[in-house]
Order: sequence, then structure tokens, then C-alpha cells
Amino acid sequence: MTKHGSMLAFLLMLALSLSALGAQSSDGMSMPMEPADEDEVQSSSSLPLVDGVVTEGEYAHMVLDELIGMMVRWQAVGDTMFIAMIAPGTGWVGLNFMPNNGTVHGDTVIGYVDGDTQETFLSDQVAPGDAHFPHYDDRQHGGERSFIEVAGSEVDGVTIIEFSRALNTGESTDAVFMDMGLMTMISFHPTADDYVSYHSKSYDVVTINYISGEVMEAMDMSHTGSDGD
Repeated sequence: MTKHGSMLAFLLMLALSLSALGAQSSDGMSMPMEPADEDEVQSSSSLPLVDGVVTEGEYAHMVLDELIGMMVRWQAVGDTMFIAMIAPGTGWVGLNFMPNNGTVHGDTVIGYVDGDTQETFLSDQVAPGDAHFPHYDDRQHGGERSFIEVAGSEVDGVTIIEFSRALNTGESTDAVFMDMGLMTMISFHPTADDYVSYHSKSYDVVTINYISGEVMEAMDMSHTGSDGD
């Protein structure tokens, strides 16, 4: 099967998962973030392909947030981290890394795909204050656009953005991926192709060890989409 054929199969799987999620969540209860079954993902050190197409088994680790329906896949290979963001919408998708040691309050990756041209836009941002928002382009605060590769796609109402960057960029504006939990806000906007539209309820927070793949409850639940804000 070609990779694009695999993508269609993957999108079908995602659609079925989100459909089942809608049925499970119809009572209004928030659903926990579920890690992938270890039998369903590869654990090898093979290199994910950053091309905007995600196939089953391409990444060693994944998590589907059942509160908002967004999926994150990731894998560390050598000194490089590969991440895929997959959201049930046509607007922006984003991650906000919030280390609990206070060094970086809001290392933000946010981007979108132009549905007409399939051009991908991804911004490396930081929140310089004592919170995860507002966030600004890293280059305004002494950092750089630290991505190694970027690619994305928007197909059948699903947005995928993949990127890679160093585990440690050496920049004060970037979090470091280490063998420990890193509190991460995941979010998306259903329709807005920009960097500023508010995510409303389409966000959640989880703690992820990006090296081991372990997924834990958020260290600080005040930023979750279920807090009533």
C-alpha cells in the first residue's frame, strides 16, 4: 500500500475514533487522554517522514485527547524530536510546552494549513510572562525559528502538521525535551487560519515524557478545557 493509501486508511480510523468519541461524550462528561496501545505503535528508531502524511506505526508514541478529539504523535530519534499534530478542524493547531522548573512559561508551536493551496505555516513562539499567553514570535525575544523540517495537509476536515526540532535547541525561549514529564497544552481552532484566534473549549493539558512516551495527568489542571473557563 502506498503512503497516501495508508493515509486514507488512517483518516478513516481517526474519523471512526472521533465518531465513537462523540457517542461516548454525549453526556457532557470530560474524557481522559488515552495513550496508544503499545501493540499498535512501533518502538524502533526508524525516522518518521515529515511530509504532512501520518500513517499508523510511523511514530513510536501517540495520544488521543478524548476531551477535544485532537491527536499528538511523537518520537525522539538521536538528538531530534519528531512531532505530528492531528486535529478535527480546518483552523490552526498548536502545542504549548510548560516546564515545571519555571525556565520557560510558554514555548508555543502554532500553525495552520491553507486548505486551497495546502501551504503550511508554522510559528515558533514564546510567552515571556508568568503564563502561557499571550505568546509572541521567538525572534522578538532573542530566539530563532527552531524547526528542522515542517510539513502539513488539510484533508476532509482534518488538519495535520508535522515538524522536527532539536531536543535541546540551546535557546532560552525553547523548552528542552528530557526524560521527565513536560506539561503540554494541546489545542486547535475549528476554522481560523491564523495565530491569534482564541481556542475556546478546544484545548486540554497533559503531562508527557517525550523520551519514554509515558503520558500522565497534568501537573496543573487550571489550564484544562474542562475547568469551566
